[in-house]
Amino acid sequence: MLTATLDRLQNLLSQQFLVAYGLPSLLFAALSLVLYEVALADRIGAEGASLLAWYNALDGVLQAAIGLLGTAIFVTLTFVLALLVPLWRRLLEGRGLPDWIKAPLRAAHRDRLWELQERRRQLAPLKRQLELFPKCSARQIAEARSKAKDHSEDRSKLGEPATLLERAQESLREVWAESDLVQAAVVKLPSALEAVCYAVTLNVSTRKTETEKLIDRLNATAEHVSNRRSAEDIALAKQEVREFPHELLAPTRLGNVADAIRSRVGHVYGMDTDYFWLHLEAVLKDDDSLKAQILDGKARLDAMLLLCFYSGLFTLGWLVLVWSYAASLWLFLGIGLIGPVAMVMFYQLAIESYLALGDSMCSAVDLRRFDLLQALKVVRPTDRDGEMQLWQNLQRSLAYGEPVDRPYDTT
Repeated sequence: MLTATLDRLQNLLSQQFLVAYGLPSLLFAALSLVLYEVALADRIGAEGASLLAWYNALDGVLQAAIGLLGTAIFVTLTFVLALLVPLWRRLLEGRGLPDWIKAPLRAAHRDRLWELQERRRQLAPLKRQLELFPKCSARQIAEARSKAKDHSEDRSKLGEPATLLERAQESLREVWAESDLVQAAVVKLPSALEAVCYAVTLNVSTRKTETEKLIDRLNATAEHVSNRRSAEDIALAKQEVREFPHELLAPTRLGNVADAIRSRVGHVYGMDTDYFWLHLEAVLKDDDSLKAQILDGKARLDAMLLLCFYSGLFTLGWLVLVWSYAASLWLFLGIGLIGPVAMVMFYQLAIESYLALGDSMCSAVDLRRFDLLQALKVVRPTDRDGEMQLWQNLQRSLAYGEPVDRPYDTT
């Protein structure tokens, strides 16, 4: 009996629990104790107001007993607060807010989504331009070389060779400088090509090596800009699918990230993770690295949410206490400034944690969903449409009790 009880206690006080709830609670409890001893113990003025002085005055037995009692109270309160984290998360996701608050918040996120999509639309035509640029540049450089062989060409009109080489090199440097802004770099590529062609036209035997290097650098520059365009397009597409759902937008960024996870899986496989996620977690093996990633991701998310909650509670409570006991004005201003900043910072970290958790959850669905079908004794689908219909039928049958035919695997 005692062994079973200790095993349950050990499971409850797991590493994930300590990271998600124990450390944040301990951090703010210690910070509150320090502030009390430094700022309020003397202000209260009563004998024994200092908790540390009172505790040190006790004998060893009482200190041990109070330490055990305090630890038990701390763990109990931490368990209670752990039950409140899902409610706090729903609040930060914007669930249950009145429509007159949701509407302007959704409009702001919709504008952000449209801006993201507009940037992708602007990148789309650049792909064709960059694909055609090597052929265009090769043709123009060939024409420039033919002019260089024509001794009747009046080269004096073009300028000095050294000047043209420097001008071409400067044009290429400008393209590289704008490579982080793909559209600006693409706009500058034709002028760089023109400068290189002028340098090739004025080519003489002593400068042949320099112009060939210039052509190689032009080709490398165009390839670099093309790679930057592809990388930016992929990054924007990834940001859109990770941070915005296909359906109705949520009023907060955290809510959109949460909905985006369900939306991604639903649009690719037809699976509703709100229902099937517990089933999928059950088939993940204990030694599966994906399961460890998901548990760690959940712990980090809950830790950031709890730290965000504590930051707000800590700020509000200590502002009232400092004001009530007329403590330091600088302490009041410091808490009023640092508290909200910490709350916003932990909220942003919660979003990043949710994004990482979403990637792990989607990977689990990608790699382990057929293990769930095997556990349910259901035949695997043969194509995408069949899979989407299968998950929808399974949900209708298992969750809603509808009489839907399921192809059982009897092997």
